Amino acid sequence: MTLSDKTLFSALLEVLTNPGSVDIQYRIPANLMQQSAWNAGTFTTGLIFTVPGGVLCLGTSNPTNTFSLVVDPFTVLSPTSNITLSVNDFKYYRNTTISASHSLSTLFTVPLGLNVSTSSSTFNYTNGYIGAINPNTSTSNLSASITAPSAGSQINLNTTPQALTTAGGIVVPVGNTSVNTVTYGVTPTNLTAGFLQAGSYTTTLKYEAFNAGNSPNTTTQQMVNLNLEVADMGAITVNNAEVTLALSTQNDYLNGVAVDIPNHLTISKTSAYDVYVKAASDNLVNGTSTLPVSCISIGAGSGQTGINPVSLSSTAQKIITGAAPCLDRSVGIQYSIPAEKIKQVLGHPAGTYSTTITYSFVAL
Repeated sequence: MTLSDKTLFSALLEVLTNPGSVDIQYRIPANLMQQSAWNAGTFTTGLIFTVPGGVLCLGTSNPTNTFSLVVDPFTVLSPTSNITLSVNDFKYYRNTTISASHSLSTLFTVPLGLNVSTSSSTFNYTNGYIGAINPNTSTSNLSASITAPSAGSQINLNTTPQALTTAGGIVVPVGNTSVNTVTYGVTPTNLTAGFLQAGSYTTTLKYEAFNAGNSPNTTTQQMVNLNLEVADMGAITVNNAEVTLALSTQNDYLNGVAVDIPNHLTISKTSAYDVYVKAASDNLVNGTSTLPVSCISIGAGSGQTGINPVSLSSTAQKIITGAAPCLDRSVGIQYSIPAEKIKQVLGHPAGTYSTTITYSFVAL
């Protein structure tokens, strides 16, 4: 409608020969709907119907009426995708926040408020390794925020609805639809504390869209699943490229020699693990001379626990059994030639005898 006159009916003869009421249809074209922001409420205007010829034709010249447009208050959440965070690199435990996003589309005629909550206070844990115990990880380890089209405040998940939008909500936009990107993340600290075990951590998110302005309440809900998948990962780092045992004095030949290497190994594993050690061959080599690698004993360094002592061999031997998942566990190792093995060294030419030692999670 406009302020200018518009012709609605021009068949005078029809009116004279068939007098009665005239039906008028009012409509709003779809393209005009999309060009405006439709706020809930009742909008009125006066209509004046002008009849050319006035009283001469119909007995009244300017009939009037009131036109009302009623926009109901509502919020409608569209279905959205489930969301998955894949932990497949140890960097997420050390220095990189892991995150994933999805889009939440809402049609609304009132200021939009958005809340999110979880179905339970802990994640459902499945698909772990054999013998894994449910870590009962709290869903509060996970944060959420609206990151687009404009950034909102960050909240930690809870079974109590947490506000993703600020007070007053999102104003009704042109077209009445807002598509918000919601991003979920876990910091390295929280990931280490709650998600160190390989497996699937799942919770159900409940979104609520509501009238953030005055009443009436127009709450609608949408449920989606959030999955955090921790891969079975492992890494062993040997921090000392060379280890030397020196037989230098008569006392060394009488009592044997030993060297402690603190922090010799750094181990990270997201499932229970064993650690094996082996030599590259049966002998320590010095040119054409050799010594049996079995003269070397490997065991726990000073203050270290959980190490099974072994005599070095070209066959892999287990020195750690069934250890719990860990991140950057530091392991001290002692290398020695005990007094009872000195006889394996005697009678061989002086010199440096060497071999390569390999540590692994499986018996290579």
